[in-house]
Amino acid sequence: FRKRRNQEKFPIIVKFVESEWRLCYYTIMFLYGLFALYDKSYFWDVKETMLNYPYHVLTPEIHWYYMVQLGYYTASSIWIFYEVKRSDFKVLLGHHISTVSLLVFSYLTNFHRIGAIVLLLHDIADCWMEAAKICKYINKNLASEVLFSIFFVVWIATRLTYFPFWVIWTTIKLGPVENGIYPGYVIMNGFLLVLQILHIYWFCLIVKIAVQVKSHGRLFKDCRSESELSDESTHITKSNLIHKKNYHVKQTSLKDSDDVQYDNNNNDKLNHVYQRSTHCIQLDNRLN
Repeated sequence: FRKRRNQEKFPIIVKFVESEWRLCYYTIMFLYGLFALYDKSYFWDVKETMLNYPYHVLTPEIHWYYMVQLGYYTASSIWIFYEVKRSDFKVLLGHHISTVSLLVFSYLTNFHRIGAIVLLLHDIADCWMEAAKICKYINKNLASEVLFSIFFVVWIATRLTYFPFWVIWTTIKLGPVENGIYPGYVIMNGFLLVLQILHIYWFCLIVKIAVQVKSHGRLFKDCRSESELSDESTHITKSNLIHKKNYHVKQTSLKDSDDVQYDNNNNDKLNHVYQRSTHCIQLDNRLN
């Protein structure tokens, strides 16, 4: 059913609405995450996420932060079958499942400090990506390229630098010091490492898009969307075909018009010769 449905092209308005919805959600959740975490000591010093574990108090704002995010990623795991087709459908589905598993496990095992920071790091990068896509859909190419550049820098800073070298390193290094190596420690770090592998995979796609922007001077597609590129490529191909067809028709029309003009000139000449011949015959008849 999904493959049959994806044979149809999605109009730009559908992609625009999806990106606008995600932009609103990520922006609101990022701001709420800042509100919930800014006064927490572990927000400023990630090492405190593992100190005195598991005796961490779950505050109401973190509880609701978790509940809303869990609801969103659970719904996304289902809605992914109905939204615009992605080139990495399986990878994105795996990301949603890993995120839901991480949220549930960290909530049940009192790893909510690490979980809240991970959520905040993810939301800040996604805001810029969706904003860049929206500008692309409304043909604001310069704004789209600027926003994509910001997204590129934020992605590197949060998901390829802070997340692996601060968050994951802290859980791996300090986790055994506080409580030793136990199943929950292994499972938690396993989920974090899976997310980091996905970050690296998507970064390769982002670099590909960055090279595309530098080469062509415009942003072609979302790094996770196959349909956007195919639609635009199809549009470009159709435009080229139409241009070639119009050019051919124009040339054919010019050629036909030249042929008609040439035939008309020949007909005029023949008529002129015929008239002169007729006039000469009439003169000869009169003289005779």
